[in-house]
Amino acid sequence: MKIKKERYVEIEKGFIYDNITKLLWHPNTILKTWEDSLGYAISLDDYGLEWRLPKVRDLINVVNYKCIEPASKLPYMSSSYYWSSGTHVTGNTYAWLVNFTNGNVGYNDKTNDYSVRCVSRLFKSLKECKSIILK
Repeated sequence: MKIKKERYVEIEKGFIYDNITKLLWHPNTILKTWEDSLGYAISLDDYGLEWRLPKVRDLINVVNYKCIEPASKLPYMSSSYYWSSGTHVTGNTYAWLVNFTNGNVGYNDKTNDYSVRCVSRLFKSLKECKSIILK
């Protein structure tokens, strides 16, 4: 009999490990412009890890269309628009974002304030992630 693993595991203090994508999600959500979001991610130093804005596919991977407000089961997500790291093809003034009220993907002007929730690197396993966070 196969034991089902929980998708999201809280490691410590709201830091969430995703067993499918192998990413570690930072617990804090803040409002910032896209440019300020990049600086914010770089400034994080929790557990000595490098933090970044999630790629649009990282955000899409945590969308659950069976859920609304928020459209995700990832703990600590709110029904907000979240910036991704990706610039939209229309030019350098727009970036991709995901609406976690309903899971829709769109883009908007980088000077607008939207939610930011950073991710850290890919881990090989939950065990590896815990060994770094809980040391």
